[in-house]
Amino acid sequence: MTRAGAPPWRGIAIATLVACVWLNQGSGQGEWEALRDRALSSPTASLIDEVRYIAACLYRESGDVKLYYESASMMLGRAADPEFVARERGQVSPDMVSNFPPADGQWHAPYSDVPLEYPALALPFILGPRLVVSNLHDFGIVFRGLMGLCLAVAIAAALDAARAAGAGARDLRARAWLASGLLLAQGAMAVQRLDAVTALWIALAVRSAVRRQPLAFGGWMGLATATKIVPAMMIPALLAADAPSWESARARTRLALGFGATLVAGLLPMFFFSMHALAGVVAYHASRGLQYESMLGFLLATVRLVTGHRAPATLSFGSHNLGGTAAGVLASISGPLTIASTLGLAWLLWRARPAAERPAGPDGEATGRVACAALASLVVLWLTGKVFSPQYMTWGLPVVLAIPSALGLRLAWLLLAAMAVTQLYVCGHNELVMEGRALGLLNLGVRQAILVAAGVVATRSLIARSAIPA
Repeated sequence: MTRAGAPPWRGIAIATLVACVWLNQGSGQGEWEALRDRALSSPTASLIDEVRYIAACLYRESGDVKLYYESASMMLGRAADPEFVARERGQVSPDMVSNFPPADGQWHAPYSDVPLEYPALALPFILGPRLVVSNLHDFGIVFRGLMGLCLAVAIAAALDAARAAGAGARDLRARAWLASGLLLAQGAMAVQRLDAVTALWIALAVRSAVRRQPLAFGGWMGLATATKIVPAMMIPALLAADAPSWESARARTRLALGFGATLVAGLLPMFFFSMHALAGVVAYHASRGLQYESMLGFLLATVRLVTGHRAPATLSFGSHNLGGTAAGVLASISGPLTIASTLGLAWLLWRARPAAERPAGPDGEATGRVACAALASLVVLWLTGKVFSPQYMTWGLPVVLAIPSALGLRLAWLLLAAMAVTQLYVCGHNELVMEGRALGLLNLGVRQAILVAAGVVATRSLIARSAIPA
């Protein structure tokens, strides 16, 4: 397919400023609480104080950044706050909140000496900022800036994928401006979590798949899997969306080689730290309960509210989860449900492959179908998993920009709306969602409905075959 348009560098530059500067202004918890008390409690509070409070609420420092900082400090043998780490994880296995190393200036290995719930590829992004700063405030600035750069590169990769799939100059400019809108809608959580790194690997994988470059596609997906595990379940839908390109043994072999090489490279360091490191990380996340923002959690909380058995979520394994027998059953079936749903999506896309199949084109030939399949598979992962933290939507932020034609713009606006509605309850009344109250569940339900609509639109467009450039 002939390339169209030129990279919209101005829009990419604005998106970079939004990601690295505008979203990188979080105040510490103490500073935010003082501003809140002055704005809401003081009779002499000015309009400026109230506006500053709203902005501070949107961009205040998250507990995740402090958790990264404290974990890095313990690994480097520097002064840390282990009590905060224990509180942030909540109810968890004893080995995750005990036997923290002393601040002796010595190196303490992750997994064996310092409990950690992230794969090894997270370490450079946690330890790097801590090596160059001496306090939490500066760590937050460096870390958020680094995550912002990851998203800026991911956005540029996605726009290049759209350009390769035939998007014109005007279309690319619109997507570049939408990138800034998506960043603002996602808010500070876009740069306060490690999910920006996962978003980068996924965006680069989608770009390679759009261009039909199997070795690079496999390599980037291997990194995404080594970083977050679950992106591996996107692969069947991506392959099915462009089935003719994977008919040759050469293409499949290159995909497998790229995936295997980076997956091993990403996970192997964990075994140097501890032979049980990978198993421990997997066990930690397997032990997590049914998170209150997941689709199954939302449905259960709604049933409980209607039947008069409302129960608040409690903190365990780093997230707020619902308790009880029903929640346990739903959590246990979420894994099989996700696997069945992602394979079902792949089956639908394979059945809808073009009737007149053609052999795979050379590297550089582009197809827009895989970008749409990537978003559809992400929506399936989000809505069927037992945990759906809002920052997971960051994975889809660059991907949606790679989908060509008017369809991509419609899906981008749907994702933007889902992010904005999420910000409404996260910054406005998150406690009402955690407690399972009507207003909170209504707000969460609107977000879930928007994501369902995005998944349906993307899947129907893929099944229609001719709706997306192939």
